[in-house]
Amino acid sequence: MGLFRRTRRPDDGAAADTGREARNGPAASADVVRVSGWDGDLPHLDATVTVVVTTRSDRHAEVPRLVAVARGAFGGDVDVRVVSYVADASPRDGFDPTLPWVRREHVDGIGSAVNAGVARGAGRTLVLVDTSVRLDAAALIALARPGDGPVQALVQTAAGELRGGARLVRPGALPWSDDRGDRATDVLLGADQPAVSVPQRAVVPAPCLP
Repeated sequence: MGLFRRTRRPDDGAAADTGREARNGPAASADVVRVSGWDGDLPHLDATVTVVVTTRSDRHAEVPRLVAVARGAFGGDVDVRVVSYVADASPRDGFDPTLPWVRREHVDGIGSAVNAGVARGAGRTLVLVDTSVRLDAAALIALARPGDGPVQALVQTAAGELRGGARLVRPGALPWSDDRGDRATDVLLGADQPAVSVPQRAVVPAPCLP
């Protein structure tokens, strides 16, 4: 996904993070699927919004909550998809057949989950939310408002810190998480929390490290 030059909206509301961050990690075994992109051009769908819910493989119990939030925010026929990924050799839950899984197999890390979730196309706004983040319908609607570029929600961690993206202190420096809750900035290097929206035209494959 394109995660550069992010605009943070101070009125989005803080999504409360459960403290279980979505981290990439080694796959549990070789049968986990790596999804490195998609074939050809990404289909541009006529839907107003596409919601991709990613979940670590041991958090499937959290998926119905986010699917319900998406449907409450945008209607029961919203384009919502779910992808499960393995990270840090996480245990693997089963797949509830009543949920809108993209595939009933686990993929290798959150980057693969994003690629798999987006591969069949995106509406005019793509919203990505991981099950490590808690938010309500109002926050999801605010996050999905059409804009000129990618947007990250302002996320409150379990420790009470506010995370709004990654910044560079100076050219060549390593990025650091912008946890200053008293200011907003128009230029961020990338998202440090998996609660983002991207205009259809800005969606590109997520990098997947070997």
